[in-house]
Amino acid sequence: MTPIDVYGLPASPWKNSSGQTRTIAVSPPDASFENFDWRVSIADVASSAKFSPFPGVDRTILLLDGAGMILQINGRLVPLTTPFDPHKFSGDDTVRCRLVDGPTRDFNVMTRRGRTRAEVLLCRSPIRLEIPDIAICFCAQGTSRIDAIDLPAGWALRADGPAAEIHFAPQTPDTVMIAVLITKEPS
Repeated sequence: MTPIDVYGLPASPWKNSSGQTRTIAVSPPDASFENFDWRVSIADVASSAKFSPFPGVDRTILLLDGAGMILQINGRLVPLTTPFDPHKFSGDDTVRCRLVDGPTRDFNVMTRRGRTRAEVLLCRSPIRLEIPDIAICFCAQGTSRIDAIDLPAGWALRADGPAAEIHFAPQTPDTVMIAVLITKEPS
């Protein structure tokens, strides 16, 4: 398990070039937007825009910073204005976002249907997590301890299973850790 300084990672353009993203982890490691099995990233959204289509992909998004945005998913309005509140949708959906009040930053999980699936958990109190195949843990706020490793806000950690476990303990009262548990689907 090696800590990752997420905000120190290079930013790259979105698939549709309407924003920027920092890839925390992707599988396979050299995958493009077209052929990943799963992807965990952080996006900086500077303006209202259309989301990139990702056919065959399940998505989860959480607001990290800023006033948020209103998502229009197939014409239905979904507010993404409460930090750390996960919203799921399909990459097949037509999605636009309208910023509420200035730029935002969000946490994204994408899994290719039929290959992988993900469970996204918010951890604020001590917990033992069983890793199905892979876990990506991101300290969104405060300081997290995973086993013997301290992660300040903005840092992540990847742990590989299967059948492994990690122990999370908050180190500050405001700690929020996002745990993404990834399971590989049988082929």
